[in-house]
Amino acid sequence: MNAHRQAPRAAIGAAVGTVLIALALGGCSPSDPTPEASTTGSSSTAGQASPGTSSSTGSATSPPPATSSSTTTPATDTTGRRCLAAALRPATQKSGVAAGSVYLTIGLTNIGTTTCTLFGYPGVSIVGHGNGTQIGAAAQRDTTKKPSTVTLAVGHSTTFVLVVAQAANYPPADCSTVMADGFRIYPPGSTDAVYLADKGVTGCAKSTAKLLTVGPVGVAAH
Repeated sequence: MNAHRQAPRAAIGAAVGTVLIALALGGCSPSDPTPEASTTGSSSTAGQASPGTSSSTGSATSPPPATSSSTTTPATDTTGRRCLAAALRPATQKSGVAAGSVYLTIGLTNIGTTTCTLFGYPGVSIVGHGNGTQIGAAAQRDTTKKPSTVTLAVGHSTTFVLVVAQAANYPPADCSTVMADGFRIYPPGSTDAVYLADKGVTGCAKSTAKLLTVGPVGVAAH
């Protein structure tokens, strides 16, 4: 009888002990799961460059931007450029008469500070009235002579030939003669002119009379 009573008590005690142990273990365990380790550090490290390498492949391979100085011609380099009117001094070097015309060899001297070039035909007209007024038609070009580039060092000269037909050979109705003061000369390619005095020239007031014929610079008279 006592043995049967003790067995249930022992079973109850064992069960109570099991519950108490379970409760004790439950109180020691955290209710929230353990947080995962942060990945910020690892991703930052992955983004950093290894020693001896660039942190940005774009900046390491992109060429430097081009600069304008590599293609710009210095403004002070004027060697070989076209001769300006202000850098030229005209002078009559030689004259001759043939077949009712006067042949003038006119020189152009480089009085500038740098070497320059001339190519082509000067523009020439007769001027007068004491104020540079053009008289008659401008010079025609002698296209039988081919132009070539002339390089003028400082102090050097080149020439061109100007043929002036005598105004007296034209009928008065076609000419109307005028005593002139000289010539206005535009160097090839220039819109500025130089003046060459010549009181011995006579012009025609009417532009229908073509008194002047000009050859290219650098070509002498035959």
